[in-house]
Amino acid sequence: MVVTKANPPLFKPITLEVDMAARTGRVSVPGVIETHAEPIKNPVTGAPHRARVVLPEGFEYHEAEYCSSTVKSQAPIVHDWAGRHAHIAKLDMGPTGARH
Repeated sequence: MVVTKANPPLFKPITLEVDMAARTGRVSVPGVIETHAEPIKNPVTGAPHRARVVLPEGFEYHEAEYCSSTVKSQAPIVHDWAGRHAHIAKLDMGPTGARH
């Protein structure tokens, strides 16, 4: 991959809120990106639905709660979507990946 343009770094406050058990989260950098996660909805009842993946020997994470996400970001990198995949996982990274 060839990078033809590098954007300058931004130094802005970041708000991060995560509740893994509730499968909710939010990341906000005002004027740059707003994103939130919520539980997947049961297509029949509309009730929150739980989907979890456990990777006991996983190198990226050991356990993740899957959820639905909404992302809106501004130029120069624009995203605008709702109802897409997201997952929330605790990471304890070391030099060889996720620690066990």
